[in-house]
Amino acid sequence: MPGDRWSHRAGLLIAALALGGWPDPETLGTPRTIPRGQIAQTVALTAIGSRDNGAFGGTSALSSSLPTYMIRVGLADRVDVGLRLSRLTSLGADAKINFLRGPLARALAVFVG
Repeated sequence: MPGDRWSHRAGLLIAALALGGWPDPETLGTPRTIPRGQIAQTVALTAIGSRDNGAFGGTSALSSSLPTYMIRVGLADRVDVGLRLSRLTSLGADAKINFLRGPLARALAVFVG
Protein backbone atom coordinates (compact mmCIF):
# COMPACT_ATOMS: atom_id res chain seq x y z
CA MET A 1 0.00 0.00 0.00
CA PRO A 2 1.27 3.52 -0.79
CA GLY A 3 0.72 4.76 2.78
CA ASP A 4 2.96 2.02 4.19
CA ARG A 5 5.75 2.96 1.80
CA TRP A 6 5.65 6.60 2.91
CA SER A 7 5.59 5.69 6.60
CA HIS A 8 8.54 3.36 6.02
CA ARG A 9 10.50 6.14 4.31
CA ALA A 10 9.59 8.61 7.06
CA GLY A 11 10.79 6.13 9.68
CA LEU A 12 14.09 5.66 7.86
CA LEU A 13 14.56 9.43 7.60
CA ILE A 14 13.90 9.93 11.31
CA ALA A 15 16.31 7.10 12.19
CA ALA A 16 19.03 8.56 9.94
CA LEU A 17 18.65 11.99 11.52
CA ALA A 18 18.68 10.53 15.03
CA LEU A 19 21.83 8.49 14.36
CA GLY A 20 23.62 11.60 13.13
CA GLY A 21 23.38 13.23 16.56
CA TRP A 22 21.92 16.58 17.46
CA PRO A 23 23.69 19.41 15.63
CA ASP A 24 25.55 21.82 17.89
CA PRO A 25 26.18 25.27 16.39
CA GLU A 26 29.51 25.44 18.20
CA THR A 27 30.86 22.47 16.23
CA LEU A 28 29.69 23.45 12.77
CA GLY A 29 32.32 24.55 10.31
CA THR A 30 33.11 24.81 6.64
CA PRO A 31 34.84 22.03 4.69
CA ARG A 32 37.59 24.45 3.73
CA THR A 33 40.84 24.14 5.66
CA ILE A 34 43.09 26.85 7.09
CA PRO A 35 46.06 27.53 4.76
CA ARG A 36 49.44 26.11 5.80
CA GLY A 37 51.11 28.12 8.55
CA GLN A 38 48.05 30.22 9.37
CA ILE A 39 45.98 30.25 12.56
CA ALA A 40 42.26 30.88 12.99
CA GLN A 41 40.54 31.50 16.33
CA THR A 42 36.81 31.35 17.08
CA VAL A 43 34.62 32.15 20.07
CA ALA A 44 31.06 30.79 20.00
CA LEU A 45 28.19 31.84 22.25
CA THR A 46 25.01 29.79 22.58
CA ALA A 47 21.58 30.74 23.89
CA ILE A 48 18.43 28.64 23.97
CA GLY A 49 14.98 30.20 24.14
CA SER A 50 11.62 28.62 24.71
CA ARG A 51 8.05 29.83 24.85
CA ASP A 52 4.87 28.11 25.96
CA ASN A 53 1.58 29.75 24.98
CA GLY A 54 -0.45 27.76 27.44
CA ALA A 55 -4.01 28.32 28.65
CA PHE A 56 -2.81 30.22 31.72
CA GLY A 57 -0.92 33.03 30.01
CA GLY A 58 2.15 31.07 28.96
CA THR A 59 5.80 31.26 29.95
CA SER A 60 9.05 32.04 28.24
CA ALA A 61 12.66 31.38 29.15
CA LEU A 62 16.12 32.22 27.84
CA SER A 63 19.18 30.26 28.89
CA SER A 64 22.78 30.74 27.86
CA SER A 65 25.88 28.64 28.30
CA LEU A 66 29.54 29.42 28.76
CA PRO A 67 31.40 30.30 25.55
CA THR A 68 33.38 27.84 23.45
CA TYR A 69 36.88 28.73 22.24
CA MET A 70 38.50 27.07 19.23
CA ILE A 71 41.86 27.46 17.55
CA ARG A 72 42.75 25.89 14.17
CA VAL A 73 46.23 25.61 12.66
CA GLY A 74 46.94 24.84 9.01
CA LEU A 75 49.42 21.98 8.61
CA ALA A 76 49.24 21.68 4.81
CA ASP A 77 47.16 23.20 2.01
CA ARG A 78 44.34 20.69 2.59
CA VAL A 79 44.94 19.62 6.22
CA ASP A 80 44.40 21.46 9.49
CA VAL A 81 44.02 20.58 13.17
CA GLY A 82 41.88 22.19 15.81
CA LEU A 83 41.72 22.37 19.59
CA ARG A 84 38.40 23.22 21.25
CA LEU A 85 37.51 24.20 24.82
CA SER A 86 33.74 23.61 24.81
CA ARG A 87 31.77 25.78 27.21
CA LEU A 88 35.08 26.32 29.03
CA THR A 89 34.64 22.90 30.66
CA SER A 90 35.61 20.14 28.21
CA LEU A 91 38.54 19.72 25.84
CA GLY A 92 38.41 18.32 22.32
CA ALA A 93 40.66 18.05 19.27
CA ASP A 94 40.09 17.32 15.60
CA ALA A 95 41.84 16.95 12.29
CA LYS A 96 40.26 17.94 8.98
CA ILE A 97 41.27 16.85 5.46
CA ASN A 98 39.75 18.73 2.53
CA PHE A 99 39.55 16.17 -0.29
CA LEU A 100 37.35 18.13 -2.73
CA ARG A 101 37.64 21.83 -3.45
CA GLY A 102 35.32 24.07 -5.41
CA PRO A 103 31.69 25.16 -5.04
CA LEU A 104 30.76 21.76 -3.55
CA ALA A 105 33.78 21.41 -1.26
CA ARG A 106 33.92 18.30 0.94
CA ALA A 107 36.10 17.34 3.89
CA LEU A 108 36.61 14.51 6.33
CA ALA A 109 37.02 15.44 10.00
CA VAL A 110 37.87 13.21 12.96
CA PHE A 111 37.02 14.56 16.43
CA VAL A 112 38.21 13.30 19.81
CA GLY A 113 36.88 14.70 23.04
